Amino acid sequence: MIGSKKGLSEEEQKRIERIKERNRQIIDQHVQMQTEEFQSYVAQTSDHSLNFPVSKSDSVYLWDAYGNSFLDFTAGIGVNNIGNRNFVIMSKIKEQLDHYTHTMVYGEHLQLNQIEYAKAISGYFPSRDDFPQQVFFVNSGNEAIDLALKMSRKVSGKKGIVSMERGFHGRGYGAMQVTWNDNYKKGFFVDDEATVFLKPGGPIPDQYEFWGDIGTVILELVQGEAGCIPLSKIWVQKLLKIAKAHSVLVIIDEIQTGYGRTGTFLAQEQYEVEADITCLGKAGGGGLPFGAVVSSRTNFELLQTPNLSHLTTFGGNPVVMAAGLAVIEYIQEELLSHVQEMGKYLTEQVTEVAKSYPKIIKGSQGIGLMQGLILNDDEHGPEFTERFYKECLMRGLLLHFKLNNPYVLRMTPPLIISDRSIKEACDIFVDVCMELESSDN
Repeated sequence: MIGSKKGLSEEEQKRIERIKERNRQIIDQHVQMQTEEFQSYVAQTSDHSLNFPVSKSDSVYLWDAYGNSFLDFTAGIGVNNIGNRNFVIMSKIKEQLDHYTHTMVYGEHLQLNQIEYAKAISGYFPSRDDFPQQVFFVNSGNEAIDLALKMSRKVSGKKGIVSMERGFHGRGYGAMQVTWNDNYKKGFFVDDEATVFLKPGGPIPDQYEFWGDIGTVILELVQGEAGCIPLSKIWVQKLLKIAKAHSVLVIIDEIQTGYGRTGTFLAQEQYEVEADITCLGKAGGGGLPFGAVVSSRTNFELLQTPNLSHLTTFGGNPVVMAAGLAVIEYIQEELLSHVQEMGKYLTEQVTEVAKSYPKIIKGSQGIGLMQGLILNDDEHGPEFTERFYKECLMRGLLLHFKLNNPYVLRMTPPLIISDRSIKEACDIFVDVCMELESSDN
């Protein structure tokens, strides 16, 4: 047929369309079965799973079972910092798999990956008591918080804790003691009576009557689940100065901010503060389960009385250590500068969208590539956030929610993202804003 696509006849085009439709029906059936089995056999703690049928990933994109690509603005909730299915990480994992996947860890078997990774992490921290700071590897950020709280109480001999309003440190029983949102504590009998929650930016008590029973301060420098809200640098420095004057240990939760997410390897570098105990997680495993606690040798030695006061079976797993080493070797000054540059560009682009559609978007907040997209809560209810999110998903942009702020969507793309991909995301924001404004009129 003259003028037909690629010279195909009308009959041939119809046959191709029938094949495509049949293939789609097969995929539909497979996805439906997978969804049903997921809901039947995999325990759910949410009643509205996205049921996204992911098939593969690469760089800053994910693909679904239908072959559709999605620009990934979540990076696995801040895990895949150097990109999805990074070649360097995959190579290191495969190399380790040729040797062994697990033997024994702490104090039993010497494993080079674990030693080298601990040494690399320790290099980002100042020495204490004439020794390098040490690293204890665990399996998640939640476990890191649990260990940090145990250690701080062991060191201080005090139960009292100061945490932050809007702060989030995990869903484990220990972590919930210092996590702010009461909605997630109901019915679990969480013992948080010893925790005092300060308002970030608010008054900081300096009296002994307040600090006398306090052994620990714990905080995020950028409050992730509150909507990527950076704390005031001056306020943080004042808080830590007062805490240290009362011999109170400081735990800084860098589980989301660490590994270059804010434009420096640790957010502490930008705030010009030093923690007594630092918690790491998420990105440090290159996509595998990871957590770590960094503190002084003196503090860790207290966990030897009684011996083995803290244990883990899988923490420091050699495959995870191989992946983590690849991550830390990849994060050089060039990438950190790129994160700072792309963070500014993302802020500028979102600001332009907000100027054009102020009834939909207020702007963004955060540091580096740890940012939240702020929707207009004056004009809309919380359900509008899910509507905006779904419209972005339909157009090939994957965002996600914030646990403690119903009007903010997560923007934590892989750190390797380009300005072109950021512009692609912001063009989708514009398209969604146009659609929502027209449908509301």
